[in-house]
Amino acid sequence: AVILPQSNINYPWAWPRVGPALDRAVRTINSDPTLLPDHHLTYAFKSSENQDGICSESVAPLMAVDLKLAYNPWAFIGPGCSYTASPVGFFTTHWDVPMITAGASAVEFYNGVYPSITN
Repeated sequence: AVILPQSNINYPWAWPRVGPALDRAVRTINSDPTLLPDHHLTYAFKSSENQDGICSESVAPLMAVDLKLAYNPWAFIGPGCSYTASPVGFFTTHWDVPMITAGASAVEFYNGVYPSITN
């Protein structure tokens, strides 16, 4: 599951910047059966932006719940903003699902409260 800003490229972790690398990684892994034997990767994307294009601490957790219920992902990529990553990090910890983020640099993410997050 991927939760990132959909169009606001002021964020370094926005979909237009990260999406092509994610697409390439999925294609590469799926084309080489030695990388993840007996697995075929896919992903589902949801935006963490509000109507103004800003990372939203209310939108991101709703998208996480939607993705969890619809796809039951084994990992989350994003959100990147600290305020959006915090509530999603609580959910991923509860669900025992890893969350990978290039952002979310708040100090609190390093004290063990969010054991599912990898920066």
